[in-house]
Amino acid sequence: METQAEGSENQMELPFRPALAAHTPSIRERFAWGAMPPQPLGAEDVGRACFDLAVGFDSSYSRLIEQLRQSDRALENLDFSAVWTELLCLGFFAVQHALTVSLHTEKLHGVLQAYHGQLKLLRMSGVFDFFEIVTSRSLVYSAALDLPSAALSGRIGEIFAGLAGRRNHSQLIGIGASLFEHIDADVRRWIAEIGEANIVI
Repeated sequence: METQAEGSENQMELPFRPALAAHTPSIRERFAWGAMPPQPLGAEDVGRACFDLAVGFDSSYSRLIEQLRQSDRALENLDFSAVWTELLCLGFFAVQHALTVSLHTEKLHGVLQAYHGQLKLLRMSGVFDFFEIVTSRSLVYSAALDLPSAALSGRIGEIFAGLAGRRNHSQLIGIGASLFEHIDADVRRWIAEIGEANIVI
């Protein structure tokens, strides 16, 4: 399972958590986020940085899947290649959702245009059109966005588990909910630190 750019959750460590923490300093260093005064950033740069974040979790997802294989016999007949694809799709959706609620008008359009432009270049072994898959999954997840914020991550987790092939599996639900929560919160925090006014088209 490769990408290239042209039970219950607390029973295992979720490797995307340390990956997210490890990725934050490199992003900050790359763009001097948190600098005083804040440095202007191009919308294209922000969109590409968010894409780099989302795609950078693929090795963490592979480790997570290996943990699932070893820890839960109920999942032994699951298509783990499909689970890996669904993890990527949910990660991309979480980044997009955070951008959508954090930015407005032409700034949002500029960042998403760059973000989606990178997504369209992504190639996956065994997948004909990954961008089409991500787009279709985003529509499915977006159906949950009308829920109160307290219920949102849980519903996202349920949708993820269903797409992954085990609708009521508590561990998959927890993984999906936690992945969405952590990536969404961190990207929102990054955008708040940059300041929308410091993003230029």
